[in-house]
Formats: sequence, structure tokens, C-alpha cells
Amino acid sequence: MKAVLSREQIREFDRLTIEVARIPSLVLMENAGIGAAIMLRERYGDRPGKVLVFAGTGNNGGDGYVLARHLLVAGFDVNVIAVGGTASLTPDARAMHDAFYGIGGSIVAVQDESQCPALAERMSSAAVLVDALFGTGLARPVTGLAAKIITMLNVSPCPCFALDLPSGIDADTGAELGIAVRADATCSFAFPKIGLFCAAATDFVGELAVRPIGVTGDLSAQSGVVAQRAEASDISTWLRPRPRSSHKGRSGRVAIIGGSPGKSGAALLAAQGALRAGAGLVTHLGLSDTVRSLEGRVREAMTAIIDPYDLERNLAQQLDPMDAIVVGPGLGCDDTARKITDYVLRHARQPVVVDADALTLAARDSTVLSAAAGERVLLPHAGEMARLLGVTSKIVEADRQAALSRLTSASRAVVVLKGPYSWVGQRNMPPVIVGQPCPALATGGSGDVLSGMVAALAVALDPRLAAIAAVYLHSRAGAIWVERFHSDRGLMASEIADLVPQAIAEVSRADVTLTD
Repeated sequence: MKAVLSREQIREFDRLTIEVARIPSLVLMENAGIGAAIMLRERYGDRPGKVLVFAGTGNNGGDGYVLARHLLVAGFDVNVIAVGGTASLTPDARAMHDAFYGIGGSIVAVQDESQCPALAERMSSAAVLVDALFGTGLARPVTGLAAKIITMLNVSPCPCFALDLPSGIDADTGAELGIAVRADATCSFAFPKIGLFCAAATDFVGELAVRPIGVTGDLSAQSGVVAQRAEASDISTWLRPRPRSSHKGRSGRVAIIGGSPGKSGAALLAAQGALRAGAGLVTHLGLSDTVRSLEGRVREAMTAIIDPYDLERNLAQQLDPMDAIVVGPGLGCDDTARKITDYVLRHARQPVVVDADALTLAARDSTVLSAAAGERVLLPHAGEMARLLGVTSKIVEADRQAALSRLTSASRAVVVLKGPYSWVGQRNMPPVIVGQPCPALATGGSGDVLSGMVAALAVALDPRLAAIAAVYLHSRAGAIWVERFHSDRGLMASEIADLVPQAIAEVSRADVTLTD
């Protein structure tokens, strides 16, 4: 896994790199600019047309001057717009300004809003705009000339390429500081910043890539990390090949407790997710009406009826041979559903994946999770997390890390806070950020498929690793569909499940080259 750092941790990492590793700050800036130039060329081609670099007076602006120099040397038509002028450049930014100017680079200083009409004329002929205005140190609202420039960047039809993070985004919270650049892509340096993965920043970051700056990650152990980022190589390590002697009984027995009149599809999707993720045997458990509605639609899974009049003894017998359990998809929230959920959460000794209606029921009784007999994996979206914590979803999204910490401490469970980037937490461990934003996954039943996947993987993996792997594969399945159809909508939940084996095959290759 890769480290994710906060603003203060990045500052400490930079200090350690310069003072302990003895790497000059100018070398770090040079490497950052080179990495950004390479990414820009990969994304927009070697002859995209005119490139305008908007450089601030700080070190982020210095990164912009380095990028501009390397593009100029490569034959690009590139100009730098020095926003705020050049009189107050930081020492390193000044050095890179002089280097760009020294090889014949064109620099236009913009110090006043009265110059903006002429700047707009320059922008009208540009093909790519580069945001190098503010870096991780920004912690105040953007105003004045900088705000005007950002507005112009945002209304331009040209793609905008941001260095380190979009200017105006808080590096810790992802919040928009007054106004922020809506980037087409962001090149982050050395380590991604935690704010890039917050919901508030999702629509500003665009495609995110992290480029090295010539320093090993070892120093991050001294600077500290705020989170970790799961990669394809992690999942590949955990999903070891099955023995050739494997059979269905040895591949895991998963129970799906869900479905109710009008919502039986949720249980079917959870079962499909479990089977596609490798469960050997899947059984639907439900009341008689639900099971009857499933019988004609189930081929690969089995069914069993829960007797509501002898519920505890019946559940104990049905669940005893199971290796993992899913409870909640389409279950409903009536009194019988409450009794089923309460029993399973308190008494089942197998890993239990808790989703959908079971989360709503658990929110009504704060003791049901903390009293659990076995390991539990909770799969809330922000609204369900808010109900479990007794707050609003806005509060959850404003500080995902705090919300995750509160719930993992109170429940003693693995918690997957779902979203464009999903956060997987466990008590006393840094959260793990998984997946990539994929609007196509915003479809009914997507979460039901995920719940079955987590259960199937929890048969062989620690529940935390099972949750991380399932979220990664689920996200990758969505990406495969988008690559195939070139659309951001129209994906059905059953298709997510059907693409999981391909996602597993991709990450299981020895030559994993996926972008994480």
C-alpha cells in the first residue's frame, strides 16, 4: 500500500528529505516538474497546441516553471502566466523562473484584474491550461486576482492540468477554499494528499496520478501517514491461486439473509456478487414468501426458509455450516427483520457483512454491534453512516476520517464508508482508501453486489483485507465496463458482478500494470 499524507506530514517529509536525506529542495522541485511534464505529454500528446502555465509566487509556481522549461525543450509552444508578478517569488521558484527565462521562455506577468481581458484573449488560443497557482500550504479562502484567474480557468473550454492538487482545495479536508480549480487531471507529487480523496474534492481533481520526486517512501515512517492507498499489487498478493484440488465445499459457504416483497432482487444481486467473487456454495435464507419468489429465479444458489415462530433455533441450525454471512440487502425493517438482524449480529460467530436495511436496524440499537460474537464488516454510505452515528451526512462527508474513527471504535467492526473513493477502517489502524471515482457505478444494486463479494472473500481472508479487496475489484469491474462502452451511465448491477472474474484475472497477473 502507498502512504497518504496530511499537510503537516508533507511539510515534515520535505524537511526530512532536505535535512536528513540531504537532497536539495531544488532537486525535489526539478523532479516534480519533470514528472508533471511527462504526465502532461502522456495525457495530451506531444503536440497538443499552445500550453499556458499559470504560476503562482510559491513553490507550486516553481513546479510550473520546471514543467514549462521541459516542455519548451521538447518543442512545445508554452508560455508562463506569472500570476501576482515575479517580485515576491520564493527562492526556489525564483531559481526555476530564471532557468526558464534563461533558455528563452516567455513569461507574462499578470498583477492586476485589469489585465484579465487580455489574458482571456491569450487563453482563447490555448489547448491546455496548467494550474500551478497554489500548493498544499493554502489554508485560507482564495480572493482577489487569484480568484478571478481560477474563475477564468473554470469557464475555459480547455482542459486544465493541476500540479500537486487543484488550487483552492484544502489539502486536508478537500474543501473548496472560496473557489477552486476544476481540473481535468491532477499530478500529485511524492504522496497523494488526504484531501484529494474527500468527497468535496472529487469533482475538482479529475484523473489523479502520483509521480515520484526521487525519494524513497521510507522517510514517511518518520513523518507519519494519515491513511494508506490500496494498489493492484496488494490485491494480487492476497488473492493466491487456489489449489488444484479445490472443490465447492472448500471454496466457502456463504449465506445471504435478505429480500422481502418488492426487494428480492437485492438478495439475488448479493448472491451473484458472492458467486462471482469465488464462493463455492451460496444459500438464500428468508421468510417463506421471499424464498418462494426467489425459487424460479435462482439457479446457482440454494434456498432455505427461516421459521419466524422458531427464529433463533432455526437460524442457529441454518447458519452453523456457513463460513460467512451477508445480512440486510432488501431485508426490510419490520419487526421480524429486526429480530433476524439482532440475532445474527449478536450471535453468529462467522464474519458477517452488514449492509442496507440491517444497517438501518442496527442504528436503532447501539448495543447490537458492540455485543457481536464474531467479526463484522459494515458497508454504509454517508447517509447510513450518519444514522449509525446520530449526525448528518454533511457532517460525515466534511470529515470522513473522524466519522470512520468514531464508528470503528464504537462498533469494533471493519467499516467501509462507501463513496467515489471508499474508505476502509478498523480500530487503531489508519484508514485505507480504495478504488477510483466511477459514475457508472451509481446504479441500484451496486452495493448489494459488493456485500456478497466481501463475504465470499472473507471466507479465506481477514475481514479487513476481504473488504479492501472486494471494494478494489468492484471499482475495477466498473472501470472495465466504462472502457468497453465508453459511457458514464447505463451499467447494471448484475453486470458489475459478471465483470468481477475479469477484474480478479487482471490483478492476479504477475505483471500488474494497472493505474491505482
